[in-house]
Amino acid sequence: MSFEKIIEEFQPQKTPLQCEATCILNTLNELGKRQISKFKELKMRDVKRICGWKEGLCCNEKMIVPLLNNFLKRYNYVWIDTNFQKREISKLLSICTSEEKSFPIISVPSNFVEYHGIKSIGKNTFDHAIIIFGMKNDLIHFYDPNEIYTRKPSLREGN
Repeated sequence: MSFEKIIEEFQPQKTPLQCEATCILNTLNELGKRQISKFKELKMRDVKRICGWKEGLCCNEKMIVPLLNNFLKRYNYVWIDTNFQKREISKLLSICTSEEKSFPIISVPSNFVEYHGIKSIGKNTFDHAIIIFGMKNDLIHFYDPNEIYTRKPSLREGN
């Protein structure tokens, strides 16, 4: 299935600090639908509960992996947090093409939005999370859950 078809079912983040939770929600639901026969689709409140998120606060990064693994063990899956170096892009892309794995979530610097010519309000110092689908002809296919905050006005519906 093409990544365009997959992201049709993805949910955008609803608040500025939800990019990581939204990526987790979307990747778990996509993998569950594709690979896990008795997987019940998750809602954002489920991911927040599983990962220990509190409204208006970021999560404790060190707790995400153990908390997700506690949830995923019933499905015989494991959440892995890995740091890839630039020269290891082939490892990242192999995860994208594996039927048994979820699409990887990567962290991009806080200036990711400005880099794409979109103005942001305030001084953002948090990294941003996106989902990688693969690379073809030097183009990286990714999903940015921040679409409702980063779309240029000319791209919004009704304009």
